[in-house]
Amino acid sequence: MNDTSTDTETDHGFQVKSSEQGSSSSAENFRKAPFYMQEEDVVGFDDPKNLLIDWLVNGSAERTVVSVVAM
Repeated sequence: MNDTSTDTETDHGFQVKSSEQGSSSSAENFRKAPFYMQEEDVVGFDDPKNLLIDWLVNGSAERTVVSVVAM
C-alpha cells in the first residue's frame, strides 16, 4: 500500500503532492495550466479575446477591476 503523503501525480505538467499541499496551492497550480495550451487548441474566442484586449489596453485610465472567468 502506498503512503498518500508521498504519492504524486502529474496533470497538465504540474506535480501535485496529495496531502502535503493545501487545496489553495494545488488550485493555483491548475489555474496556470491554460498558459501551456497551444493557441490552435483553443477555438471560437477570437472576437471576445480581441474585445477584452481592447478594453484592457485602450480602456479608461482610471483604476478598474476586470474579472475574467472561464471553464
